[in-house]
Amino acid sequence: GIINKKEVDLIKEKLHIEEMDILQLRNLRDFTVMFYSRKDKLDLNMSDKMSAITYVIDSRIFDLGGEV
Repeated sequence: GIINKKEVDLIKEKLHIEEMDILQLRNLRDFTVMFYSRKDKLDLNMSDKMSAITYVIDSRIFDLGGEV
């Protein structure tokens, strides 16, 4: 999928991405994957949401100098 700037900004705002350090971001990423990967909930829409959120988190980790 494709994520636009408005969606990126929304994810950053709602999850307070800019306020977190690398460890907090990694924990948030792990939680996101665990939450959205539940077999009873996983569908294409949920997979797209998970991918968008993890993209934003990974981008912030990279910006902070962490490895992705």
